[in-house]
Amino acid sequence: MAERVLLAVTSVRFSAQADLDLEDIYDYLCRIPERHAARIIGKLDQTAVSIGENPFIGTGESDLTRELGREVRSPLSGNYRIFYFVSRPVPEIFAIFHTSRDLRETLANRAQ
Repeated sequence: MAERVLLAVTSVRFSAQADLDLEDIYDYLCRIPERHAARIIGKLDQTAVSIGENPFIGTGESDLTRELGREVRSPLSGNYRIFYFVSRPVPEIFAIFHTSRDLRETLANRAQ
């Protein structure tokens, strides 16, 4: 029997602000041991792929959804929470924050 290779076709879009969030995270991770940084980056990458494969994962953010008029969800990725819009044709990640941060007001301002 021939070996089958299944390729998942997934995609997710990152807003300009989410790209800046990632840059901030990478800058921070440069200061910790490489193996820990690689684990954190791996989890963030895996979560982004999961969002592309299943755009309804994570917690539904009903307050943000009402406030912004677009469906917002947010899965955890280690100690980070990824906020994204459930949109077509692909989900859009608009913020990535460490869970220790106060997020509500910042998210409401930047997602508009």
